[in-house]
Amino acid sequence: MDWKNKIDEMKNGKIDVYAACTELDILLDKYDWFYSAIVEGNSICVYVNHMNQEVMSLIPMILYGYNIKVAFSAYLVCGEKYSKNMIQNIPDILDMLQDTK
Repeated sequence: MDWKNKIDEMKNGKIDVYAACTELDILLDKYDWFYSAIVEGNSICVYVNHMNQEVMSLIPMILYGYNIKVAFSAYLVCGEKYSKNMIQNIPDILDMLQDTK
């Protein structure tokens, strides 16, 4: 695809969030601090191993009209480690609290 067609697609909003995420993933893959780019709703979250001013300056704020968020890669697995069981147990906990009244 040539750049003129790409620019036309950008202007007309024809590039979907998944295609934008794939391009961002390819663009940032060369950096050792980059972990992954994942579509979250109608935006893209870039997960990094560490964050500093240089890293933040290399990550665009918007790509093809989609907002880019940045988070630590540890957030991807902390749910499994800390909150996954807790979230599943919330209805049980709420029932127990209701029963004590």
